[in-house]
Amino acid sequence: MGSEFSDAYDAVVEQWGVPVRRLVVDGAFARTHVLVAGDDGAPPLLCLPGGGGTAAVWFAQAEDLAQRFRVIAPDLPGDAGGTERRAFHSRADWPAWVGEVLDGVGAPSAAVLAHSYGAQIAVAHALARPERVRTMTLLDPTDVFARMRPSVLIRALPALVAPSSTRQRALALWETRGHWPPTVESGRLAAAVADGPRPTYWPPRRPSAAALEALEAVPGGVTVVVALRSRYHDGAALARTVEQRYPWMRVETLSVSHHELPFAYRP
Repeated sequence: MGSEFSDAYDAVVEQWGVPVRRLVVDGAFARTHVLVAGDDGAPPLLCLPGGGGTAAVWFAQAEDLAQRFRVIAPDLPGDAGGTERRAFHSRADWPAWVGEVLDGVGAPSAAVLAHSYGAQIAVAHALARPERVRTMTLLDPTDVFARMRPSVLIRALPALVAPSSTRQRALALWETRGHWPPTVESGRLAAAVADGPRPTYWPPRRPSAAALEALEAVPGGVTVVVALRSRYHDGAALARTVEQRYPWMRVETLSVSHHELPFAYRP
């Protein structure tokens, strides 16, 4: 990543409002760049961003979360940020990579807060390694309980085929119904990401409804937070689906007009 990305990333990290430590977990699957905040003796909280979000995306919650947790926020392999891929080659590698990060920061298990694409990764890890998940909060999860609307993929196609900051901004303005960027700094970072190297995404295989029943074993429970007016799905229908199929999950709905819940959700 170039200097514009690094400067923008640093500016967003400064918005966390708490001291942030930068670690590198040098593992077999990746050389993972991790942001850490909070007391090292506090319960660990693994924060997984959505696609293109980077670890810095948690600036709206970081100050509050760091009062209660040791916040552990990695950049994802194949995506924007400081993580360098090594033996990571397919979506089947996500659980092992998450385990590698937790091992690298000395956390046998952790609570998990995850958004969108990150929620897919969190669920794949929880199904493979349930003993390492204390509790899990999924923010507007995509392709976990229901598929994304085709209209989103069609609208995003130009930005996917030929990424640019102009196309990224147009897509973000459409998706958030004009509520973009949440801060000048985060808008600058999103532009730098779009003008940077093309990401490589490996979405985990969507779990079956029966497979998701295994998440009932997560000791602290699973919370699903749904943006009711997100363009990514029918929010009300998604909330009903989760409530009806998995009554042991907690469902929260937010009346926000977009999918970008890291900017809107307050745990």
